[in-house]
Amino acid sequence: MLSRFRTIGLVLSTALALASSPMALVPAEASTNVIVSGVVTDSAGNPAPGVRVTPIHNHSSVTTDSAGAFAFPVVAGTSTSLSITTPYGAAGYLALETAYFTANESRSLGALPLPPMASPETVRVLDEQGTPVYWASTNGSIALTQETWADHGWELGQLGPVARASFLHSARTEATGELTVAPPRLLGGPLPAIDVGVHAPGVGEFSANLRDASAGAPRELTIGGFTVGPPTTPVFRFVNASDGQADVSWEPVSPAGSPVTGYTVVSHPGGHRGVLLLGSSDYARVSGLTNGVTYTFTVTAHSPAGDSTSVTSAAVTPLGRPGITSISHTAGTDALTFTWEVADGGVPLTEQRVYVDGRGWTTVPIDQRSLTVPSLRPATAYEFGVMVKTRLGDAERYHLARTAAGTPTVPGTGTPTPTATPTAEPSTAPTPVDALTPEPTPTPTAAPAPVVTGKPRVSGRIVVGSTVRVALPLRTPGAKATYRWFADGKAIRSARKPKLALTRSLRGRKLTVRIRATAPGHAPWQRTLRIGRVR
Repeated sequence: MLSRFRTIGLVLSTALALASSPMALVPAEASTNVIVSGVVTDSAGNPAPGVRVTPIHNHSSVTTDSAGAFAFPVVAGTSTSLSITTPYGAAGYLALETAYFTANESRSLGALPLPPMASPETVRVLDEQGTPVYWASTNGSIALTQETWADHGWELGQLGPVARASFLHSARTEATGELTVAPPRLLGGPLPAIDVGVHAPGVGEFSANLRDASAGAPRELTIGGFTVGPPTTPVFRFVNASDGQADVSWEPVSPAGSPVTGYTVVSHPGGHRGVLLLGSSDYARVSGLTNGVTYTFTVTAHSPAGDSTSVTSAAVTPLGRPGITSISHTAGTDALTFTWEVADGGVPLTEQRVYVDGRGWTTVPIDQRSLTVPSLRPATAYEFGVMVKTRLGDAERYHLARTAAGTPTVPGTGTPTPTATPTAEPSTAPTPVDALTPEPTPTPTAAPAPVVTGKPRVSGRIVVGSTVRVALPLRTPGAKATYRWFADGKAIRSARKPKLALTRSLRGRKLTVRIRATAPGHAPWQRTLRIGRVR
């Protein structure tokens, strides 16, 4: 409902200079200012306090006091007008105007009585089947002429200096089909001729007149030719796809006489349902979509009168950055076979590379998903990594594996290496088929002393904006350490230092760091430390 007011407009033959406070009187300057005053009352003559009096030419207000009185300064000899507005319990206001006159000296307008008003009434609007109509509206104005008031047994002359009156109104029915009206009329008089209309897209415009409402409480008004129906079909504004999701927006539908209670958004294929965003009723996000798959969407509006029909949106295809979803391995005494899975985000790979400790990065075919690395030391840990690229970005992931303990086997035979017998011709080992350059298999020897003898220490708060550091006690000459940081098991790009700055993108993720230390003549040392969850 709109704010409910009754307004009295008074036209004066003077100009206005507003007082700084509601009832403050500015002393009149000789031959310059005069004071205009008056008293606003109800139709019975009782004072009407708290009424806002607004000069129209500068829109500044004064307020009637407890006795209903007001006063304000104007410039003598100038024409102006003002309005007097008081709260009223109806969706409209009454505008009254006085006749023009000249005030060359301070004067009182006397009593300005408000016209008699009936109490607000409730009208229930129904369709032809007796169903309440939602969102039917009344909006317009009624000119209250001398003849109109005379029909109600009231003369405008009884309102003091009032010369003309009009009633402006605006209201809509609630879900119950009810609206409140309080047009100006005498107690017991009929409702005036005000149309109540309803717009049914695709069907037409329908209306009925308040004067035809039945007696009773509430009164009932039937709109002929109209039947409440389901909402109209939603019309799409846009559908935008992104990484694994799509945003769908549509125009709000017409209620067609019944309130819209909600919307359902569904993807095809998959049947994924959208979730309305930020309290919106016309904007939803559909998650769980598969990158690279083409989708369409339907939107359906719901109301007590039934569901709307649906139309299909334009087709969109979500795309995203690539990812390495898993890495696993199978271990032998002198070889490791790695297998991995790649999610390309719906975009073709442009490059794929693999990493092995001691051998660096090697480019492999973009469709390759397994690799055997031969000629490794028994019972030794090796780090393996995969990196892929698409036009939307790149991804990498690492995996730690250990060869089995035991005697190395001859490549390709699975049998122990026989002791070589001296002959005139030197023996030649079989050539491995792997694309990586093999390392010679050393003769097993006693394990040298470890390169790290103490425990690594972690310092720093695990909160966004802080820096976490790892200190490794390297007491062996020539010792070197490498670091690799991970968030939720996935390698953090370019995080290869003993410290890591915690950015907002890491909030809520679990951090680990993999440390590997080497030194000539010493066994390599490797540990993965659990740092904790970033707050």
